[in-house]
Amino acid sequence: MVELLASIWAFRTAYFKSKFHIFDATIIVVSFIFEVSLQGVEEEVASLIVVLRLLRVVKIVDELSVGAEAHMSDLEQRLESIEKENRELREVLRARRSAVQA
Repeated sequence: MVELLASIWAFRTAYFKSKFHIFDATIIVVSFIFEVSLQGVEEEVASLIVVLRLLRVVKIVDELSVGAEAHMSDLEQRLESIEKENRELREVLRARRSAVQA
């Protein structure tokens, strides 16, 4: 529960815009309720919740892929900028070589 509250505090309103964050929060709250309130035969239901908590791995993988995609996009933009600058510098160099040879 502390992790959930810390995540909500860190992400603020953006936390509730992600389906995976909402899914994660639901699993945490439901599993907490079951862990606190259930005993005996109901423990089997609680074990099902534990399995659902394992699906949180999907959330982590999704966040990693989103982060990698954003980083890749930044790198692609930087590469395009560097290639453009390279072309411009080559043109300047050609023009100066032509001027020196003439």
